[in-house]
Amino acid sequence: MMSCSRQAVLSLYRQLLTKSRSLLYTDKDYYLTRIRKEFRNNQHLTDKKEIEFLLEKGAAFLQKNRLL
Repeated sequence: MMSCSRQAVLSLYRQLLTKSRSLLYTDKDYYLTRIRKEFRNNQHLTDKKEIEFLLEKGAAFLQKNRLL
């Protein structure tokens, strides 16, 4: 279970943005726009369980090395 702190959210955001440098088959502009949009759409969440779920989803995305 991940911590749902501001620091954890920002760390995930930075990691996802850094991932854009290594994209081979995905349009970088699309990827960056999609990441920013997802974070903007969820910035007002207050439910810790929902935030933790989304953090784990993002971490799994990075671990699986999936590209949009």
